[in-house]
Amino acid sequence: MALGAVAAVAILIVCSGLIHLHLWGIAYRHVATLGALFLVQAVAALVLAVVLVVARLVVGSGAGAGVGAGVGPGARQVAAMPTIGALR
Repeated sequence: MALGAVAAVAILIVCSGLIHLHLWGIAYRHVATLGALFLVQAVAALVLAVVLVVARLVVGSGAGAGVGAGVGPGARQVAAMPTIGALR
């Protein structure tokens, strides 16, 4: 995989992790199960981005796609929650 593509994927993964960390910090840390999952997503994304840049493995890119795919179901779950979904 070309270094530019690896760097682009790593940057997107870092952005996802920082967004989840920010959202956890401002609101979701107070939600029982979901708050912990936001923190896990943030840490996993940041660690994965570092591993991807250091190792430059195609497997890392696939794992990054997995992290991105996990965001969709989580967003639907949040939107379905009566208290938080009402904020949209």
